[in-house]
Amino acid sequence: MIFMMGQAVYYHKEDIFIFLDKEHGFTNTLLKAVHLDIQENLYLSGCKALGLISKFVTAPLWRIIEAPGHILDMNEQYYTLVKFLDRASSDIDFTLKFMNGECTPFENTSIDDNDKISRCLIIPNEEVDVILGPLLQSLFTAIKELLLRMVPEHLPGGKFWNPDESLMEEVSSAKKHNKLPEFVFGQLDHLISYRPNASLLANEAYIMFSFNKTSTWLRELGEDEKNRLLDDSRKEGREIRKEFIARTKSISDERFRLQKLKKQEMERLEASRVQRAECMTNDVCYYGLWQTVDQINEGMDKLSGNDKELRCALQTQLKFRKSVLHQKHSDKQIFNLSKKEPGGKYRKLSVKELKDNLCELVKTALDTGSKSEVSAYDVPLLVNKRILHKFADGQEYPGYVINVVPGFPQWYNVKFDNDDAIYSYNLHEDYKKGDLKLSVSQENA
Repeated sequence: MIFMMGQAVYYHKEDIFIFLDKEHGFTNTLLKAVHLDIQENLYLSGCKALGLISKFVTAPLWRIIEAPGHILDMNEQYYTLVKFLDRASSDIDFTLKFMNGECTPFENTSIDDNDKISRCLIIPNEEVDVILGPLLQSLFTAIKELLLRMVPEHLPGGKFWNPDESLMEEVSSAKKHNKLPEFVFGQLDHLISYRPNASLLANEAYIMFSFNKTSTWLRELGEDEKNRLLDDSRKEGREIRKEFIARTKSISDERFRLQKLKKQEMERLEASRVQRAECMTNDVCYYGLWQTVDQINEGMDKLSGNDKELRCALQTQLKFRKSVLHQKHSDKQIFNLSKKEPGGKYRKLSVKELKDNLCELVKTALDTGSKSEVSAYDVPLLVNKRILHKFADGQEYPGYVINVVPGFPQWYNVKFDNDDAIYSYNLHEDYKKGDLKLSVSQENA
């Protein structure tokens, strides 16, 4: 559809401009944008490129697919198209001939004298064609790669490229297109909406009766033969309904089984995610969550002399920010722990590179994130409050909420009694799960 729209816009470019500029005018921003864009050579070259591909590539290919024949007849057609696209994507002279309608991938694609759109598309336009050539080559490359991914079995080296007699017999009924199943499912969709209370068996029978032209066949039979066949069909109806009920139950049971497996898999993945998050949280609790550049330098100074421990601490900070805090950054590779070299091998990032990435993440959180507590309708304000925090051992530990982790308003820095370390937790989540309570007796202390 987009190719046909492109050729239509290019053919009517002058009509569109005159209509908006002289007759209708542009009364809103959309029409104003169309009025400006229809004068842009870049956009016109894009429309012309789509139109040329429509006339000389996609439309002829579709006509070949719809013509009578076998699916394996398409092998040579796909190969011809891939060779054409490969040459046109690298040979600008060949592309120029395509622009003039002189070279096309398929035979019998000559331009009809009455085809005004094709005539318009091949007329040279210096201002547009200077952009059109490279643009077409880019599109040819993309279409070629798409074909190589979608129909590799029908190209040289594919399992259908040189079919033997047994394969030809096996796929003898395979058509070149899927219009038939689309037609059947379209009919079924119409019947379901037209009479929603009808059973699937009734809809199947109606479609088969109509598609096989059973009524025409019955009319050609003798009266006795027709009555005998109808009586036999009525007798078989009960067995057919039993088979249908059994088949429906089997389908329902299979769907239920797959849903159950999917639910179990989702539960397993969630449990695995929670376990990984807990491990990362425990690791970051060991080192503390470094929230400023000064804290990064201070934490690294404490570990100086132990390069392995220093690397582990930096990796822990990066993993925690990516997988637990879910911090976002324009450069997704900033969370990587290794880097791909030009030769294709991967190397671990140095301590300096890990530190630079962590500093960038910290600065981003400080610059763009909230530094103050955000009110939530189902969670009380927690900063400067005494709390009781329950852990996996079932014990409640008293502590004091210091402040919010910069950039992450649901995470808080907490100091527990009789412990000098500062810990960071998602207290909103813990409060909703019932693992966090305000210490009322000292709440206002």
